[in-house]
Amino acid sequence: MLKRSRGQSLPTTIRKLKPVLRGWANYYRLTDSKRSVEALDGWIR
Repeated sequence: MLKRSRGQSLPTTIRKLKPVLRGWANYYRLTDSKRSVEALDGWIR
């Protein structure tokens, strides 16, 4: 995706990278929520 030899402009690179980063962030956001709920569950019990 980010090969140096492509010669793409910065706006094009950012446009292509945004959905990948958004998906990555959404995936790991769910993981953090799970950890938070587990910690809260342990504290409540």
